[in-house]
Amino acid sequence: MATETDIQEVIERYKRPFNSSPTYTEVGDCIELFFSDEDFHADRVDCWLTVYRSFGDGRVIGFLLKNVKTLLSAFASLGLDCRVLRQGSKVQLLSLIAFVPWVEPAAIERDPYRDLLNCLKTHPEVQEVDLKQVA
Repeated sequence: MATETDIQEVIERYKRPFNSSPTYTEVGDCIELFFSDEDFHADRVDCWLTVYRSFGDGRVIGFLLKNVKTLLSAFASLGLDCRVLRQGSKVQLLSLIAFVPWVEPAAIERDPYRDLLNCLKTHPEVQEVDLKQVA
């Protein structure tokens, strides 16, 4: 019978290193990103955003943004563009989140949007996501 030590050795051997990288899933038309590898709970904010918060201290450690292409179309109709290059498939996450109140005015009043924007500002290494990326 395997001991707890044996189990921990197997877990450590096959454990993948944490990589904070945004992922776009075309089937779900959503972007997901974790800034930290820790236990969390999900807070659904509205039809667009779910924020992941640390169990330990409640800070934002990730998010799920749904209906990304719908948001981008709505932004385009308002003259807003959050693509990195004019003809490119990469979008700027900070702009994408910051533009949501243009489509959903109540979002400006919600703390999770402000918390997420502040968190994104402190993680310059994950500011873009490629919408052609396959998850």
